[in-house]
Amino acid sequence: MRTRVHRIKVGRMLTRTEIAVAAVCAAWAAASLAGEGWFVLAAPVFGAAVLPFRRRPVLATVAVSVASLALFAAGVSEENPVTLAAGLVVAYGLGRHAPALHAPVPLAALAAGLTAVDGIRAVDAVFVAFVLGVTWACGHLVRRSALRASRAAEHAAELAARDPAALAERAVAEERARIAGDALGVIRAAVETMCARAADAQPALDREALEAIQADGRAAVAELRRLLGLLRSEPAPGEPPPADPARRGPHVSRRLADAALVAALGALAILDAATWGEGEGAVSVALTLALVAAVGVRRFDAAAACLLATVPSLLAVVTDRPLAYGFAIVVACGLLAWAAAGDGRPRAWLALAALAAVTLAVVHVDSPGNEGIVLCTFALTAVAGRAWAERRREGRAASATAAELRAQHEAAIEQAARGERLRLARELHDVASHAVGAMVLQAGAALALRERDPAAAREAVATVRAAGAEATDELDRLFGLLDAGTVGPAGHAAHAEHDLGALAGRMRAGGLAVEVTGEPPDDPATAATVYRVVQEALTNAARYAPGARVDVALARHEGTLVVTVADDGPGAAHGRVARPGEPPVATGGGFGLVGLAERVRALGGELSAGPRTGGGFAVSARLPAAAREEARA
Repeated sequence: MRTRVHRIKVGRMLTRTEIAVAAVCAAWAAASLAGEGWFVLAAPVFGAAVLPFRRRPVLATVAVSVASLALFAAGVSEENPVTLAAGLVVAYGLGRHAPALHAPVPLAALAAGLTAVDGIRAVDAVFVAFVLGVTWACGHLVRRSALRASRAAEHAAELAARDPAALAERAVAEERARIAGDALGVIRAAVETMCARAADAQPALDREALEAIQADGRAAVAELRRLLGLLRSEPAPGEPPPADPARRGPHVSRRLADAALVAALGALAILDAATWGEGEGAVSVALTLALVAAVGVRRFDAAAACLLATVPSLLAVVTDRPLAYGFAIVVACGLLAWAAAGDGRPRAWLALAALAAVTLAVVHVDSPGNEGIVLCTFALTAVAGRAWAERRREGRAASATAAELRAQHEAAIEQAARGERLRLARELHDVASHAVGAMVLQAGAALALRERDPAAAREAVATVRAAGAEATDELDRLFGLLDAGTVGPAGHAAHAEHDLGALAGRMRAGGLAVEVTGEPPDDPATAATVYRVVQEALTNAARYAPGARVDVALARHEGTLVVTVADDGPGAAHGRVARPGEPPVATGGGFGLVGLAERVRALGGELSAGPRTGGGFAVSARLPAAAREEARA
């Protein structure tokens, strides 16, 4: 809605809406005081009192309370609805524009101003407090809807401000760092081991050493194939987008809630008939119950619900059986007006107008003097329902925009990361596959020639060493390319030794408070796995919980080595808890935790990862300890 700003003499800026509402309240007061003599001159006071209902709702509420109390104390009849419009406006403004904690005292003052007169019944005071509370609740619901819409819009704006290219570049850097610290390290370690065995085997052409070279080569090829498979794998298909809630019918829980609401209103209608003494027997109660039952249809079709609610009122006129007016009918009419205004279609507005006209006519005949509360109930709840629906639609639109932006960002990140993985897969294949295959073949040739042509066998072993040296140089160059510009300290990806102390020192330099307890295993395979577990967990902690404290614990218990890396940062950001039988998955589309789980399972162990109960995130690996590890423990 466009608002036109006007300047008044005191220099205060008022919106068109504020001026219009104040004029309506003043006109209402003037019409109500028309038969009260000179008291009609007090009508502008109520208009002035409600002016700050948006900017200073507490002040407006107190002003209306004081004006009401003074007017009734001066002799205006307590039955006069002069304060009705102003009271409902400030109660709504208090809920719409002020925090909930600011409401109790002003609402109590307003209720006191409207009821603290001689002759008012206790039940009437309860009714006034009920109407004010419901009005405040309407404003509060609109306030909450507006806040949610504002937060959704801010989130969408924040996502829109992010550069997809920068996000993709960071994802590429993270992929480089991960692969440099995992895939290349594994292949380089295998090549170095094969070179060392070749150096040992060359003088005497030791059969066991040559066979070990072949075994290491086959293991390296298998590991290379696994890594290449991970790098080249297509991303898992995502879940289909959820259906638009606006296109679905009411959820089962909402249907149950509506049924419970209709039942509660029915019980309240019966209580109204007994308390207020209105209605004439079972027919009146039955017609009242039929009216409140229409509330249960409002989610399906607001227009139909309003038309259904007009039927009992018309039947009440035909049968001369007045409805049991009270809390139940006020709430039912308010809910129907809220739903119809929220629907917003012309048919809904027409149906609401028909319901309001019929209800006003019936009230005028059956309960004269209550037309004002009926009219205000329809008007105020329609305004609130319309505002709530508009804010909700704005929030949904902003959330949809944010979801679309997130999907675009994730697609850009996945596309960039996948392109980088494919490029690195090609690099790995070119650098390592040929060299490792050649080393295995030459080791086999040395085995075949060691008896009949030792010189040729030694030449084959020398070829193994040369191929290994060449592959190592190429891998070193690839390490350097990958480690340039990656996240974290430069050069850490090229680290080949499994030194947990050095790793912890580098991560401390990056801002983590790392504490390592326990002794690393002596078995090379177990030590390598332990190192990779700790490395991945510390890298995740540095990425998602910078500055956190991280405890790395290695403990042996009943033939099992337990490695735990726990931090005190935000746990939900690191990943999610895996379901039984499913490997843990890191956020961002990487294979870090998946690769770790496969590595741990290859040694007969198991890996778990997830948020900690007291806060933070933990990665834990249980590995079978080698015989010598058990003996040492």
